[in-house]
Amino acid sequence: MRLRNVSFLTVLLFGLSGLVSLSWYTAFSSSRGDVVDIYQREFLALRERLHSAEQENLRRSKELNLVLEEIKRAIAEKQALRDINRTWSSLSEETRLKLWNVSSSKNVLQLPSIFHHLPHLLNREDSLQPAVHLGQGRTGVSIVMGVPSVKREVHSYLTDTLSSLMSELSPAEKEDCVIVVLIAEADHQYASSVADNLKRLFPAEIQAGLLEVVSPSAHFYPDFSRLRESFGDPKERVRWRTKQNLDYCFLMMYAQSKGNYYVQLEDDIVARPNYFTTMKNFALQQPSEEWMILEFSQ
Repeated sequence: MRLRNVSFLTVLLFGLSGLVSLSWYTAFSSSRGDVVDIYQREFLALRERLHSAEQENLRRSKELNLVLEEIKRAIAEKQALRDINRTWSSLSEETRLKLWNVSSSKNVLQLPSIFHHLPHLLNREDSLQPAVHLGQGRTGVSIVMGVPSVKREVHSYLTDTLSSLMSELSPAEKEDCVIVVLIAEADHQYASSVADNLKRLFPAEIQAGLLEVVSPSAHFYPDFSRLRESFGDPKERVRWRTKQNLDYCFLMMYAQSKGNYYVQLEDDIVARPNYFTTMKNFALQQPSEEWMILEFSQ
């Protein structure tokens, strides 16, 4: 009987020990799980704070870049104003008087002149004079055809284009138009060589006033190294785009007083028969004059 009691007590003690161990393990596991959850929450909160800090840093960086661009623009405008004042002071009294007469008017409001947008033109009195000029100065025609051309690395199709344009004109059409070639290069030697070649190939057309050749002065172009970058383009692309715009401006200004309509052409095209009359009649047959540009393509 005593042995049985001892055995029973032993079993009871082992049972109580197991129960205590199980309870301790359960409590330990539960406590460990809570700690992991706490660490996870803190980690997620830390990651969120880092993300917010990164976004705030990017926002402030953009704001600083905008401020820096404004400072650069203000400095550039101030420098440009100084250049204009310095240039104006260096001009002769006669030139100042001419510019004053151009810009002066009885009107209270003044329209900006080319010198407002291209102040570097004031540096030289001959900046708007062509460096190369061939032709008879024909005016009063129906259509002025402008053909801008630049130096090609491989082959130039300019003479082929001119031959095609003039060969498809009737005698009457040749009297009612003028073709203006713009050699859009500041290299005077190159521009002169192209002009001499055209004079040799088309002497009768130049003498008759059908063909004219011009090239801008090197002083017509600004300092391309000081251009402001835009549209995310690299500097070379900005330079090319700016020069092309100025080339077209020069050509259009030269052609403006010569005729009723202006047609700009590429220097590597082939003319279709009767192209001149087709374009002229199409323009004249428009139901109204409320248009700016008409496009023709073969």
